[in-house]
This record gives sequence, C-alpha cells and structure tokens, in this order.
Amino acid sequence: MRISILVAATLIIVSCQKSGTLPEPSALNSGTYRGEKVVYYLSSGHSAIDTITIRFDDPGYHYSGTSELDYGKGNYFVAGDSVWFSDEYARIAIYTWDWILSGRYRFVTAGDSLTFTKKYYDQLTICRLARLSGQ
Repeated sequence: MRISILVAATLIIVSCQKSGTLPEPSALNSGTYRGEKVVYYLSSGHSAIDTITIRFDDPGYHYSGTSELDYGKGNYFVAGDSVWFSDEYARIAIYTWDWILSGRYRFVTAGDSLTFTKKYYDQLTICRLARLSGQ
C-alpha cells in the first residue's frame, strides 16, 4: 500500500513539474523586453518597484531601469527553466545586489512574455516582461 502511494505521489509531482511552459534556449536569443521588476523584502514586508528594459543578443544581455542603480550588462546561459546572468560591470559600495540582474533566475515564457523569479536570502525578485513589438 505504501509503495503505491509513493508511486502515485511521484507521478503527481512529475506531471505537475512538466505542466508549465519550459523555455527553450532560443527563448532569449534576441529581442527587447520591457516590464516591471519588483523586489520583495520578506522580513519587513516592504518592496521596491522599477520599470526595466532588457535587450537579449545571444549570448549577451543589456538592461536598464528607471532607478539609477538598476542597470547592467553581461552574458547569460539558459538551461531548462533557469537562466544565469553574469553581470560584468564593476560596482562601488553604494550598489546592493538586489538591484543587479545577476545570478540564477527561474523563468517561464507565455507567448511574448517572460517572467523571472529569484529568491535570495530575504529577498524575492520578480520580473514580468513583455517583448516590444517589432522585435
């Protein structure tokens, strides 16, 4: 009985994982996306919001936001439902990593939209982006 429950639970978990849209490497190859980046500070309940624009030129990316701290460029790598951003700008002490698009993000695609999510210690970052027309 326990084995059949374990098998059923495993099948449910595997089927749930495959139900989302997993991006293919070409999902980020080129184009410009604009949208909202929200950083939630979980322990305090506060959040910071910025409008960002990201241009993907395989294997590079360049992004900017309305906040003077929110910009960067570098290379990215896609594997499964994750993308790794490697920001190449040197930063001074006033920059905090919550504004920098760097590291591993989970992502999903839906048509011309991208959603990136990253949980880093006490911060949850969510970027909801739409591809600009004509891109």
